[in-house]
Formats: sequence, C-alpha cells, structure tokens
Amino acid sequence: MSTRYPVRRPSDHLDERFRVRASSEAVSVATAWERGLRLEVPAEAPIPRHDEARYDARGDVVIFRREQTLTTCYGLRPEYLTDIHGVATAATVDEQFGTAYCAAINPRNLETL
Repeated sequence: MSTRYPVRRPSDHLDERFRVRASSEAVSVATAWERGLRLEVPAEAPIPRHDEARYDARGDVVIFRREQTLTTCYGLRPEYLTDIHGVATAATVDEQFGTAYCAAINPRNLETL
C-alpha cells in the first residue's frame, strides 16, 4: 500500500464507472482498492496518467489513483475492452498476473481510430 498519498475518496467519475464496469464480485471501490494487487504499468503503455494502479481479480477491474484520489477504473471483461486504453490495461494485467483477458476480446467491440 502506498503511504505517500493516503487515499481520500473515489472521484464521482470512478463511483459511476465502478458500478458499471466491475463484476458482481466487487463489493465497493474501497474494498477493491484495498485487496487489489499493484499493477506496474510500462511507461510506453497508452494508459492515462496516474500514480498507482491496482488490479482486483475478484472484481475484474483495475483502479487508478492520482495523488490522493481514486480517479477511474477499467473493467476487464470483454464488453469493456473497447479501446486502446482498456486493451493496454488488460494486456498489462495478463502479462503480470498470467490472466487471459485479452484472449476474450471481441474484435467487433473495438472502436476504430
């Protein structure tokens, strides 16, 4: 756990997104954050700026923190992997934790650039 930036609370944006993107195993943002495993995101990954990311396997979600605020999350189920940010997040989780989220991506769901 990071002690440098004690977490205040989730942003309104995260509260909204978490309810939609996290699986039914996710109880709350706070619980998912506390039980989440730190995700080391490569600097070149096309993922929005953040100070820390945590992967909650039970909720199939990655939560991002910037300074003292939990800012957003990416759901890792196929229906939420629709853009480069979500795919990059899923690929990072797959690489670090041996999951297979990217294998379940439906190409029809991907946004075109």
